[in-house]
Amino acid sequence: MQIAERNRLPTETLEFQKDMLDWCRVASDQARKRHSRTRVGLVKHKRRDAKPVLKEEDFCCYTGVRFVDAEEEFVNPNHPRKRSLDHKIPLLYCYIQGWTMDEANHPDNLCWCLKCVNNVRGCSDLKSFQPIADYFRQKFIEEGIEVCQFNEWGAIIE
Repeated sequence: MQIAERNRLPTETLEFQKDMLDWCRVASDQARKRHSRTRVGLVKHKRRDAKPVLKEEDFCCYTGVRFVDAEEEFVNPNHPRKRSLDHKIPLLYCYIQGWTMDEANHPDNLCWCLKCVNNVRGCSDLKSFQPIADYFRQKFIEEGIEVCQFNEWGAIIE
């Protein structure tokens, strides 16, 4: 049987897989809605239980590379230096650990990073991803793109 024919064979989707992927999809949608650029820095609710909003940065939290949308008003959404919202601890891990969506989407678990970095990082942990982030940073420096400096704890120096 050829590969094209095998690809048409029915597959089984397990119930836990559906639940997990649905939870991750909803959590991701909620994070984007809560922290969209139109809401950054603003909390529209006056109630005490209003959810915090992630502060907007001009540089990627992993590579220190300046976002193209910090330089230009209108940017192609597929630009590799486009700002992207990332979960430091991946949603899949949050789900497995039994976190609530509010815990997974809390600003302490979120950061702004380059779109190309977010696409590559996936579900890797921060420690194992660091060499890849360093490689990206070096390549952007070689291309003449502005980067920021990090302090000894890895925080961006303003």
